[in-house]
Amino acid sequence: MGQSNSQALIIGAGAVGAFYGACLNKAGVSVSAVCRSDYDSIAEHGFVIDSALGDLSFRPATLLRTVSEVCQPPDYLVLCVKVVDGLDRAELIRPAVGPDTAIVLIENGLGIEAELAQAYPDNILLSAVAYVAVSRVATGEIKHFNDGRLMLGEFPVATGEAASKLSALFALGGITANVVESITRERWRKKCVWNAVLNTVSVVADGADTKTMVTAPGGEALLREMLREVCVVAAEAGYVSTHRGWTLFTASSTCACDSVKISRSRPDRIVPRGEV
Repeated sequence: MGQSNSQALIIGAGAVGAFYGACLNKAGVSVSAVCRSDYDSIAEHGFVIDSALGDLSFRPATLLRTVSEVCQPPDYLVLCVKVVDGLDRAELIRPAVGPDTAIVLIENGLGIEAELAQAYPDNILLSAVAYVAVSRVATGEIKHFNDGRLMLGEFPVATGEAASKLSALFALGGITANVVESITRERWRKKCVWNAVLNTVSVVADGADTKTMVTAPGGEALLREMLREVCVVAAEAGYVSTHRGWTLFTASSTCACDSVKISRSRPDRIVPRGEV
């Protein structure tokens, strides 16, 4: 385990929150968690995490049922809840935010930072895009299959070394967290492929994996058209470089989108170019 004097609070300690909390715990950070449905199991056994990185199981330093129970604001408040209509995230975290708390978002979506930046203008706001395959397989039990990389940036612009310091902690925990200049651009890159296209089609197709979606009759053509439409919107928003473009490499051909490809040996797996 690494050494750190930092304290982190995970709000939304499901599969994603528990996994990244475990990585910070491995780095020596004192990690507490707010748990809702799995409180009793985690209080007794801790988080049981079977990871591609090894056994990341850990007991939170403090386990809470609600954010209102927080007694001491953490150095890092890591928010991993789903961004849905009707959830006031600014009010949700208010009892845990102190003057020196850095708010860290590990959540999907576009434009998710503004609400919190407006509510906490004096706090550092770090936003992260996660590429990870992780699931809650039973009460208090998490299975991490692969990956875990983060694209990390300060919002709206970097004002210091906060992102680099958090990146270093994740590195101690075995995770690559690349510090980027524009986190909004990274969110568009992920949305073009995963969130807006592949995730959507997978849900409609009853959980189909990438191989099934690409090889099904008409599947590749459908994905190409959806990717094209999302990239057009991204371009209008100013987040596509027209001279570079974004490319989705399939086993047989290419089409405009993010710089990713589908492995020829494992077409059910999408990974960044150069990692297959």
